[in-house]
Parts: sequence; C-alpha cells; structure tokens
Amino acid sequence: MNENYMLLERDGYVATIIINRPEQRNAMLSVMWKWIAETMEHLNQDNDVRCVVIRGAGDKAFASGADISEFEVWTSQEKAREYGGLIEYAFQSIERHRNPIIAMVQGFAFGAGCELAVACDLRVLADVAKIGIPSAKLGVMLNYENYQRLVDLAGVSTAREIFFLGRPLDAQRAREVGLANYVVPKADLETFTYEIAREISENAPLSVRGSKQVLRACMERGMLDRSRDAEVLAELDELSATCFLSEDVKEGVSAFFGRRKAEFKGK
Repeated sequence: MNENYMLLERDGYVATIIINRPEQRNAMLSVMWKWIAETMEHLNQDNDVRCVVIRGAGDKAFASGADISEFEVWTSQEKAREYGGLIEYAFQSIERHRNPIIAMVQGFAFGAGCELAVACDLRVLADVAKIGIPSAKLGVMLNYENYQRLVDLAGVSTAREIFFLGRPLDAQRAREVGLANYVVPKADLETFTYEIAREISENAPLSVRGSKQVLRACMERGMLDRSRDAEVLAELDELSATCFLSEDVKEGVSAFFGRRKAEFKGK
C-alpha cells in the first residue's frame, strides 16, 4: 500500500489515525481496511496508548465510503464476501480494541465511512457534518453485523429510515437519534475532540479498558444470569476485582483525599 493513504500520529497517550485521501474524499480502499486492522493490533500492544482518534484528512470528509472503483472486483459472491469480511475485520479490531476509539467527523461520513464511525466508541461531529448509508441508492446491502450496529446505536426505526431512504442525516439529526455523542462548531471540532481524548487518557486505564470490555459483553449478550452464564460472569468479576486491587485505585483514593490530580500508571 502507498503508506501515505493512512497516517499514524502520536501525542502523549493519544494516537491518531488519519485517512489520507482528501482528493477522493477519503474513500477507502481494501488495503486501507487491512491497515486499520493491523494498526489497531499494534496499538493494542502499546501500553503508552490510552485513546485513539480516527479522522479524515482535509475538511470535506471523514470517509465517503468504500472506493466504488473496487466494486469491479465483485465478480462472484465469494469475492464480495471476502471484501466484506476485510471491512468487518477492521470494524471488529476497533470494537475489540482495549482502548476507547473516537471518530472525529468533520464532513461527510457515508456508506462504509458511516459504518466506521458507528464501530467507534464515541462520535464527535462538526455541525456541518452529514452521516448516512446510501446502500439503497447503489443497490447493495451490508453484512448482518453492520445492520445490528446501527440498530444498537440508533434503534430500528432510525435504521429503517437510513436504509429505506438512503438519505444522509445532518449533524443535529444524528445527535437526536444517537449517532453522534457531540455536535460542535466545525472551527472547534479538533480542539473539542482532543480535549475529550486527553480526558479519557488521563483517567485510570484499567478502569476505562475494563469498562469497555464489560460494555461490549452487555451489547453482545444482554443481561447475564448467574446460574446460566457463570463462566462469563466469573471472567468479568475477575476483571473488576483485578482493577479494584490495582495500584491505580490506591493512587485515585490518595489523590481524592489529597485534593490533587491523580497520575495513573495502568497498574
């Protein structure tokens, strides 16, 4: 891959992934999805990363979707599934990453770009941003997981609106239906997003990472039963106990009583 298509930057505990095809409105190629999955795995092994921001280069688009020129390779159902599987692997690498992932959406987030933002933990949209999935306009469908993600986030009624009409939602509408956590003026987007990222990265890593893991279980499994799901709950209970006995808890309590800012080590 031309490595300039995707960029990785670091600032303290915050890593930034930049989709860098602004002249193509950051349309995603298959090699770029593969890069995301590989980079997420790399960042997962880095104890100095506590939060990741994904953003698009330029001021027009977060990501305008999968590059339609690659649709020509869909000469069989097998190849179409392979292509979709590559994208799904990237989304799962984000969902299952131990640290929170923030999508910073300054402009268009269409199709797979919308799906990418939905796979992230938090979405910060500029007030001029638009987000949606025009699959009905292209005659395509998504895999099951991406329908489910949208339903989980915005509800089945909004999912029907998006998939039946194929229209993008403006930022305020996205906020109303739960697709956006925050909507801010475009001029303030970068500052606001990185304030959120830094605030997350200054919190106790074991607590934040553990919470992401448990919330993932909540989404995938719903309410667990102690008699039926004992093994899963034992694993989650162990996670909580390990966090409670960590050095970071002692530091948090000490900082609270000392009326100072805690300095967490992730231990």
